[in-house]
Amino acid sequence: MKSNPLEVRYQLAYAAAHYLALALDRAHRKRNELEYTGAVDVTEAETGSLIVAARALHKSVLDWIKSHRPELI
Repeated sequence: MKSNPLEVRYQLAYAAAHYLALALDRAHRKRNELEYTGAVDVTEAETGSLIVAARALHKSVLDWIKSHRPELI
């Protein structure tokens, strides 16, 4: 079965969202462990990646609101 361009874009968008969700889930688990046990090593690279992901998510949400619900801003 041959995929059409829209199906391919959908699959790629899902893969990107899934990857981001998994990275945020790992960060959430690590944050919980750090918060409750204090026994977690956090690296500079992990912190930087989390900041980049948070900024990207923030921008995406704001862009969506501006496009679809500008009255909320």
